[in-house]
Amino acid sequence: MEAEAKDTAPIKIYTDGSGYQGGASAAAVLYTDRATHPSGVCRHHLGTLKEHSTYEGEAVGLILAAWLLHTHCKDRVGNGSDISIYSDCQSALNTAYVMKPGPGQYLFSAFHDLIAPFKNQGNTSPKFTFHWISAHTNVPGNEKVDKEAKSAALGDSTPIPFLPPILRCPLPIGKSALLQKAKEQRTEHWKMIWSTSPRRKRLKKINKELPLKNFGKIVNELTRRQASILVQIRTGHFPLNDYLHKRKLTPLPLCRACNEHQRETITHLIKDCPAYRKQRLALKQANRGRSLADPISLLSNPKRAKAIIQFIESTKRWTTGHMADSLTRN
Repeated sequence: MEAEAKDTAPIKIYTDGSGYQGGASAAAVLYTDRATHPSGVCRHHLGTLKEHSTYEGEAVGLILAAWLLHTHCKDRVGNGSDISIYSDCQSALNTAYVMKPGPGQYLFSAFHDLIAPFKNQGNTSPKFTFHWISAHTNVPGNEKVDKEAKSAALGDSTPIPFLPPILRCPLPIGKSALLQKAKEQRTEHWKMIWSTSPRRKRLKKINKELPLKNFGKIVNELTRRQASILVQIRTGHFPLNDYLHKRKLTPLPLCRACNEHQRETITHLIKDCPAYRKQRLALKQANRGRSLADPISLLSNPKRAKAIIQFIESTKRWTTGHMADSLTRN
């Protein structure tokens, strides 16, 4: 803000790209000779945020800035005069300055095409200086362009005949918007397939949120061995006797640790089996007394899921990738 106040350039242009209420837009405001009111304003509505990004808006803001030089002070640009261009987007300014390939490159090229006639005036060429300015710092020019950009986001554009040629037709949908759209379509297609899956009902008890956005957070706190246990529990393929008996891999589905003639299910192991009372106390403490009536439902919480896995490890029913015999555990 202090540097902007000390800027003595006779021509200052403030630019902004905006994503506001679902619309993508850009604006530029021109000030000359330290005037308190703008000499020119240009706005453009790019389309929806599903079609264009705010970053594209920042690039279009630079195009509008160059266009204001052509339409409002073309005769003044020259004789070595200084031109300051302000933006609150550092990445857009860096791209405009070094022209490093990236998203919306054609827009930055259009900006350079517009200022090229001014830069090719020999000794009388103006000096262009790009300045980053923090948003919402009560700089009048910056606040003004922010307001104009939001107005453009709502559809209030400068009439087409007064826009630069590149903006008189709809811009192609941005790459990032296309990728986002493709991602959304894949997600919807996956949800449709998942809604008919026989596994959906079981997994819904664990986590109602689809896609499973927090699963990565849970796994990141686990070792590879613990993650393997978690996946097997969540998918219902945990090798306890009840599961193994259904696949004819053990003669009986009963728990051999307590001899109470109970089927050895994951719920029995975690909630009921008296052979693991000591380990269960530690589990209850880790879960701060939370009920174990439905232990599967606790697997959607990172801390509780880890506590359940540590409980299973403490029972020593899990050895190197398979369940140890409950009668021979150490």
